Amino acid sequence: FGTAASATYGVAGRTPDKSFVADQKGNVVRLPLNAQSWLGYSGGNNPDANGNYKATVAKDVAEANALGLYVILDLHWNGTGPNSPATAQQQMADSTYAVLFWISVANYFKDNPAVIFELYNEPHDISNVVVCKGGGQWAGYQQMLDAVISTGATNVVLMGGTSWSNDETWW
Repeated sequence: FGTAASATYGVAGRTPDKSFVADQKGNVVRLPLNAQSWLGYSGGNNPDANGNYKATVAKDVAEANALGLYVILDLHWNGTGPNSPATAQQQMADSTYAVLFWISVANYFKDNPAVIFELYNEPHDISNVVVCKGGGQWAGYQQMLDAVISTGATNVVLMGGTSWSNDETWW
């Protein structure tokens, strides 16, 4: 894709400066997403108590695309299971909500080929087997990829390895 840029997203009041990325001749912006806010499940730690998250993400994607940018949407903040707040990046995507998250995100953006799905940002401190197939409280890439494919989405999908995406031996 050429030059890529990453932008922090998902923190109340902070949106990426997409025009800066375009002005620097970049062509990709990354929007880290919060599973709790996207799915709208309640809890005192939901950073989107007003339910504007999907609309805000859609607006940012449209603005980035209008500037000629691709957008990487990644599952970044998630919990560890039922009623667990999505306030941090965990070892891997949680088995409770990750598949539902990707079905919803893929359905929302499947008609936009300029949107790329990163199934989980930087898995860490977890085995290659769990990253690939899931296990216990964690969803694996195969489960999440199957969820995206089940929607009919043909978007590019990214899957980084373990050790904060530094170890690709799981392939």
